[in-house]
Amino acid sequence: MKTKTLAKLSYSLIVAISICLLFQAFFFVTAFFENNSYKNLPSNNSIIDIIPSEKVVYIVSTTQMITILLMFILFLFWVYNINKNLNSFDSVKMYYNPTWAVAWFFIPIAFFYKPFHVIEEIWDKTSEKYSNTVKLWWLLVLSSTFLGKFIINLLLRLFNTDQYNRIFISYTITDGLGVFMYIVFILMIKEIMKGYIIKSNDNFKQLLK
Repeated sequence: MKTKTLAKLSYSLIVAISICLLFQAFFFVTAFFENNSYKNLPSNNSIIDIIPSEKVVYIVSTTQMITILLMFILFLFWVYNINKNLNSFDSVKMYYNPTWAVAWFFIPIAFFYKPFHVIEEIWDKTSEKYSNTVKLWWLLVLSSTFLGKFIINLLLRLFNTDQYNRIFISYTITDGLGVFMYIVFILMIKEIMKGYIIKSNDNFKQLLK
């Protein structure tokens, strides 16, 4: 994939991540308003009486999941192509090939750490900065994902407002981690592409010699 085309793909990816960020920020802010409302209700109120209508929950959740899925597909496409391009540069030696760079995201157990190594290598080959950004991004991905699943399981077992109020802090932390993760995600993609363009120009100059 040409550098110009990859840059357009990166822009599309950043737009998709930004939309996911807006969703997450919306949930983070509305959680505070919801909690203030629930505090004024009797503790023995049924959870059914306070959650939004099933139709509203379905529409919002479905829209968010579709956006996350599209973002993930764009990200995998981006990982494949930037890895492929870097492998084609004479001045760059890559450990992971494009196929495995994507495949590691789907292999059980390995998907806990291999994708991090894939992105870390891309960062190391394009950016002169230390890869703390990648480490922070992956830590946020894991923590927000698994804490989020834990909170969802708790919410499914709730029966009244008192129980909801008890897990509100964890619920808010999860949304906050998600917001922070998407911000770091965008910064990471921008920094990688900045370094990649420099590498691409250097490689082109070497071919002309």
